[in-house]
Amino acid sequence: MSEFKTIRELREAQLPRATIDDIGKLSATNDTDEAAKIVAEATEEINRYLASFTPGPCPGCGAELGGIFGSFQWGICTGEGACARCEYPARGQHASKYLTGSFVLPYHPDLLAAYSGSPDFEESRQLERRISSE
Repeated sequence: MSEFKTIRELREAQLPRATIDDIGKLSATNDTDEAAKIVAEATEEINRYLASFTPGPCPGCGAELGGIFGSFQWGICTGEGACARCEYPARGQHASKYLTGSFVLPYHPDLLAAYSGSPDFEESRQLERRISSE
């Protein structure tokens, strides 16, 4: 049995979705209703964006992705990459209306299953390798 987890196993584990609390908090610079409204709007939009990711280490193998000794390796698409150990996909650069930065977050397995059409991570990796070698 592989030491890496399949998409099916990861989906059954019901991993949490990333939120603004996982990357730092927004706070109003003053106590006006307008500032509070902007912060609430920004928080909602950032959380909607981050729901495509899961916080923490690589869901596929448990390796730490970020930091100086992280196992994240950049891919050929801007901002995209994967775990160097198990090839689990992740994003290292983020940009939305209220969020821009370089920090590594692995994709949530529900998103991968939806895009790959396969509930199994290993099948998805084999398909990706076959397509890239053609």
